[in-house]
Amino acid sequence: MKLLFSITKRRLMLTSPAYSLTLSATSGRDECLNSAIQACQIASFKGPIPKLGIII
Repeated sequence: MKLLFSITKRRLMLTSPAYSLTLSATSGRDECLNSAIQACQIASFKGPIPKLGIII
């Protein structure tokens, strides 16, 4: 199973060999809402979730 979150596309994608799902999603607060700039990514409790893919 693979779970990906795209900050700029505002999408949460889940894929497995048998199933695929895409949902609208947001992350971050205030001026950092859905912002992938470096300053927002290092802002604790304000920036979006980190850019990475998680394989389960």
